[in-house]
Amino acid sequence: MSQSPVLTVPPGERPSPDTIQRLVGALEAGDLVAMPTETVYGLAARADREEALARIAETKGSTEPRPYTWHVGGPPDLDGHLELPALVRRVTDRYWPGPLTLVLRSTRPGLELISSGGWTGVRAPAHPATCAVLSAAPFPVVMTSANRAGEAPATDAAQVLATFSKGELSAVLDGGPCAIGEASTVARLGAGGVELLREGIVSMDEIKRTAGLRLLF
Repeated sequence: MSQSPVLTVPPGERPSPDTIQRLVGALEAGDLVAMPTETVYGLAARADREEALARIAETKGSTEPRPYTWHVGGPPDLDGHLELPALVRRVTDRYWPGPLTLVLRSTRPGLELISSGGWTGVRAPAHPATCAVLSAAPFPVVMTSANRAGEAPATDAAQVLATFSKGELSAVLDGGPCAIGEASTVARLGAGGVELLREGIVSMDEIKRTAGLRLLF
């Protein structure tokens, strides 16, 4: 199986401007690229292109619709696009970048295809190379775990290359092995409280204290 081009960046460092532009250009064209986070490697695509989202599902072999998470370079990417901005900022200042996915009400244009009832999942991964690419993209980007449906997610670039062929991915950003290797916590954050949607490494009691809201299960 022929392999996708690999763009390597030392762990903890930002990619070169050329590497960032190459990855952003691939995403802009509607292609898929693989990039690391602190949890697992992810398949990235434009959030505002239906064909790009369909390509993710086809590549993974998913047979059922799954929610995709908007990935951002950091909390500033959310400015002006959220309800309850002060509340959200308290939580993101404490836990981002990191393994916490927040389901929020967002008015950010371009998220219509990945939102449900006005709610959108969003995360800022703790990987400087990937965050640099996400911040440089002038369009929203989603990421989902890099694996075939029913298989374990890849936690290093070699596993990505062994799973996907060149025809499926435009490029692979090799930022070293993932530091955590397990799924993020997922929580819905709104005026009514903090609702646990998936357990993960971040404690819900901590989120509750930070948000100053009651915890719902």
